[in-house]
Amino acid sequence: MELMLIVELLLFNKMKIIKSSCIFSLFFVVVLSYGQNNLASSKKLILRTESSAIPWDLAQTGIEYPVDLGLWVYNKGTAAQTNVDVNVEIEYGGGVVYTNTSSNIDFLAPDTTWQDTQYVDLGVYVPSLWSVGTYTITYSINNTNDDDLSDNVFSFDFKVTNNDDVYSKCRLDSLNRPMNPGGMSVWFIFEEDQWRSCLAFRNSYAGQRNAEALGMTFSAYPTDSLTNKVVEIIAYQWDDVFIDIYSPSTYNNLTELSSKQYIYPDESQSGVNIYLSFDNPIQLQDDQRYLFCLYNNNGYEGLIIGADNQIDYTSTSSHYAQPLFPVEYSPGNPSDIWFEQGFGWGIVPAISVTMDIATGIETNEVNMKQPYPNPVSSLLNIPIRRNIIGKMTIELYDMQGKLLIIKEVLQKQENLKLNVASIPNGNYLLKVISNSNVMDLFKISINR
Repeated sequence: MELMLIVELLLFNKMKIIKSSCIFSLFFVVVLSYGQNNLASSKKLILRTESSAIPWDLAQTGIEYPVDLGLWVYNKGTAAQTNVDVNVEIEYGGGVVYTNTSSNIDFLAPDTTWQDTQYVDLGVYVPSLWSVGTYTITYSINNTNDDDLSDNVFSFDFKVTNNDDVYSKCRLDSLNRPMNPGGMSVWFIFEEDQWRSCLAFRNSYAGQRNAEALGMTFSAYPTDSLTNKVVEIIAYQWDDVFIDIYSPSTYNNLTELSSKQYIYPDESQSGVNIYLSFDNPIQLQDDQRYLFCLYNNNGYEGLIIGADNQIDYTSTSSHYAQPLFPVEYSPGNPSDIWFEQGFGWGIVPAISVTMDIATGIETNEVNMKQPYPNPVSSLLNIPIRRNIIGKMTIELYDMQGKLLIIKEVLQKQENLKLNVASIPNGNYLLKVISNSNVMDLFKISINR
């Protein structure tokens, strides 16, 4: 069996930046033996979450942020494989919160022109309430006689953020800062000295929950020197009308909403995450497309922007069919060109957007009254929607999703009361459910 390996010199390790007047690709053919029994997948063939991190206020429940699960599996051994199953597990807080195993699958033996490749659908994770913190999603191909287990298990983390309210496509470290093991520059491909690397964002609840974009976090490496190099963060409202990336998407109607420049003082900030706030916070709207961009215009060679090359959105992009992190070179020129897949689905810009979101959250009614007092010391008053009568359920959760109080009451008046005197100081989630399944979620603070 022959496998064409395409090696592109596009990623630059932060320990050694490669400088060259041209970029090229090496194409070579090698003959590899994979053994008799070898089913496989790869990080580009697994289905990831649409983002690596999202604020809880914009993804409170599984209805608001469902996670589709699945992966492509192929037979790269020489023999047919039978009675294979594929499993997914989602872990949170040391426990498994979701698991699903496929039915038995058979794979035909490959020949010189064809490999049996099948997509395995593993369902949708729809939690009743997302918890703040890190979820680990693990895919496993269970083939009892597999000769090579190194390509049978794949894991990745997904974060639900709170307080810092960070949104990103790249991985985040323990302090919710972008991870940037590599870097990328358009100059290395096209020798263009100005370009924008962007994050696409759209959310159905951003306006209802009074979300504001405050700023962006990014990093950069020098090609020659970092001192006095300038980068600019720019937020655009993206008003082009299209369905998905196959429509195709266009970039003709971008309105700049806010921006801010940063000048690197010296070489000490090479690869260091920098947070920069916009000149003016941006009030986000429901279902409106936005681009949050890092703009480089530093002349010859310019800067290398931090990138995460340890994850891959290839299958995820095809599944959701929405823009993720497009790149443009020669912005503002008649010949400007946008690349839908950025530098590649496996080269994710190490950029995050920090948001500020109102603490009082309504899910179904604009301008609904909020629980009071907030912060509360002992007795919390909970306003109820007009025309809601009958049995109500009140649930109080900590920010890790642990249920602390559950109370059923018969609603006969405008306000309900909940005694929280036994609950320690801190931030909590209050969930109010009517007998007709109308649900409201609020963030409250206890302080005494």
